[in-house]
Amino acid sequence: MVHFHGYFYAIALFLFALLDSFSIIRGHFYMQFYSPSYDGHRKILNPQETMRQYELMMILDPSLAESDRTALIADIEIELTQVGAKVVTADHPGERELAYRIHGSTTGYYLLYTLDKESGDFQSAIAAFNIKTNIWRHMFVRLDD
Repeated sequence: MVHFHGYFYAIALFLFALLDSFSIIRGHFYMQFYSPSYDGHRKILNPQETMRQYELMMILDPSLAESDRTALIADIEIELTQVGAKVVTADHPGERELAYRIHGSTTGYYLLYTLDKESGDFQSAIAAFNIKTNIWRHMFVRLDD
C-alpha cells in the first residue's frame, strides 16, 4: 500500500526548493520578466527611450493683471522643471468661455503644456498648484505612445 502522505511531502519539499531557488535569484528573475529593457546585464538606457509625454491643461483666474499672470506662469514652469519635466510646447490660448461657472466667473485663462518626463510622479507639482489660489483647475494626462 502506497502512503499518500509520503508523496504529498515529497512534492511539497520539491516546490519549496523551487521557490527558494527563485528567491535566491529574485532580483535577476524579476528584472528578466518584468523590466522592458532588461537583457541580463544592467545597461544605461537612452533617455529618449524612457521619456513619456504628458499634457497639462490649466485654467487660471482671468481677472489677474498681466504682470501677475506672467509671474504665475513663470512659477508654474519653474515648478514643472523642479519635478523633472521638460516643457516641449507651451500654448497659451488665453481667455475662453467655461462650460460652467468657476468662482462665479464664466471665463478662464487657459494654458496648455506638452511635457517630457521619465515617470509620471507629479505629486509635488500638484501640491504646489493646489496651494495657489489663482490656479482654478489643472489636469495631467499621459499621451498614448
